[in-house]
Amino acid sequence: MDISIHERKKLYRFFYKLKAKFPLKYKFGKDINSKKVLVHLAIWVAYFFYENGSVLVISPESVFLLSSFLYFLLNALIFYAHVYLLTRNTKRTLSTAWKVFIYFLAILIYLTSNYFLTIFINHVGIQTIMTISPLKNFIILRIFRLLYLITMSYTYWLIIYKINNEKKLFQIERERVEQLERTTILENSNLNAELNYLKYQINPHFLFNTLSFIYARVIKFSDEAAKSVMLLSNIMNYALLNNDIEGKIELNQELEHLKNLIEINQLRFNKNLHISLELPSSEELAEIKIPQLTLVTFLENVFKYGDLSYKDHPVKISVTVTNNFLRFYISNKKSTSIRQKIQNGIGIANVKKRLDLLYSKEDYNLIIDDEPLTFSVTFYLRIQPC
Repeated sequence: MDISIHERKKLYRFFYKLKAKFPLKYKFGKDINSKKVLVHLAIWVAYFFYENGSVLVISPESVFLLSSFLYFLLNALIFYAHVYLLTRNTKRTLSTAWKVFIYFLAILIYLTSNYFLTIFINHVGIQTIMTISPLKNFIILRIFRLLYLITMSYTYWLIIYKINNEKKLFQIERERVEQLERTTILENSNLNAELNYLKYQINPHFLFNTLSFIYARVIKFSDEAAKSVMLLSNIMNYALLNNDIEGKIELNQELEHLKNLIEINQLRFNKNLHISLELPSSEELAEIKIPQLTLVTFLENVFKYGDLSYKDHPVKISVTVTNNFLRFYISNKKSTSIRQKIQNGIGIANVKKRLDLLYSKEDYNLIIDDEPLTFSVTFYLRIQPC
């Protein structure tokens, strides 16, 4: 049972040479949990003493811990190799022929490894009860040992596989419930908005008929005034436009409304507003939907809090589509009289609440840059075709 000093020196020299030839640079990373590794080590240590403990108590002279430990390392390697193969097989289905070949190869490798390990142990003078002869008995014992290891590793893999599947199913169910909650909140929000609209609305037909009447009378005297009436009619029509259940509308319609708002405000201020607008072609934006009045809210925020009178510092608005993401950017110089009031506005806060209900955090990003003199909004949205 005791290991002589000479045997220890031989073993240390062997592992030192092995380490020098194959340097191991190992760190616990994100893929390998250090706590999990320690648990595995504890189980293997317990299993090692379970297999050798009874013999150690009954017949200590029959137990050779060092050689048993070396065989145990080989068995552990086979155990994890089989678990790895099972994991790979779930991700990539192998044919029956390949499976037979792999298991045949595993038997061959295991027998060969045990054979050479036994030769090595005898060569360096480490005590062991394992012998190669008769070869037939050696092969039978090792094959039974391999089948035992394969059964253990398969049971372990099956348990882990079931646990991971349960976790995935739980995650899917939780996401489904969260999505259902978001949909319910959104439907309630839309219902409240519709009730409020019905409570305060002016009859749309009466409104548009009145605007058409005013337009017909005004156009005889002022093209500009008539244009203002027509723009107002378009703006009101967009606000009353029916959209889908999630409150989304085609991006091109939202941008058209954006341009109408800019134009009617230009007429209000005698075209003295300095606004730079960069939009892609309507074909590039076709079949893209966004929540209605989202971009318009950002623009209204500019009209309310921005200073648009500086030619050298115009309001900048740009829309681009890159890598399946829509990017909307708007920046403005703050009005000196209300520079501290932007943060208190509820428009952008309401937009963010709507976005949280409609999209996951991975699907959109709203970046607000509130500087002492300037204010900008950058809005990213994953494109979801109609």
